[in-house]
Amino acid sequence: MKTTETVKSELGLRERKRATTRAALERIAIDLALEQGYQRATVEAICAAGMVSRRTFFNYFGTKEGAFIGPPTPDPDEQATDAFVHRGGDNIVTDLARTMTATALDHEVDNDLILKRSRLIQATPELWEAMMARMRDSEDLFVAIVLRRFAADGRSNDTSNDEAEARMIATLGMGVVQFMMREWLESRLEISLSEVRDHAIALVERALSPVSLRAPANPGTTITTTNGGNQ
Repeated sequence: MKTTETVKSELGLRERKRATTRAALERIAIDLALEQGYQRATVEAICAAGMVSRRTFFNYFGTKEGAFIGPPTPDPDEQATDAFVHRGGDNIVTDLARTMTATALDHEVDNDLILKRSRLIQATPELWEAMMARMRDSEDLFVAIVLRRFAADGRSNDTSNDEAEARMIATLGMGVVQFMMREWLESRLEISLSEVRDHAIALVERALSPVSLRAPANPGTTITTTNGGNQ
């Protein structure tokens, strides 16, 4: 009989193999699309290059687009969500942006793959729309988290106005994340994502503070992009 530790080890090995296979298929798909065009990078071509079946492909990605846009960022875990709901600071927008990016900062990244994916998505309307649809799906999750914070703060139960405000906050938080990603990609990932996040949050906090209290964001620090500009 297998021990609990043996089962865990086997499951861990299986997950690592699955992640390796998925990443290899993503690289194949993106390289094919960049070389031959998105329409010619068919599921059949990807499967042939990766030596997997169509069934395996769809088990990994669900749709053709999934192989190109990559896996969604994991939702915040309960610990991060609880910190946002019960131990937030004075700025709910930046608190939410931190919560949205908490899981992304914990993962290693393949810089070359991310840069290629970004270039392909920007050049392909179908993939851009798939990314926007993914973001719209995520918005509902973050609206629910903001509403939990409202309840924890003891706000009156004004359902329609609270939901509208929560959606606005979620939209602003996602805008901060989009700004971060743009800055990160423009640096060609030479700046750490945590540095880009801190810079973006400092800018938001400065923008939302009273004029009399505003100070330069990250004094003495700039984010320099490859186009030669300072952010």
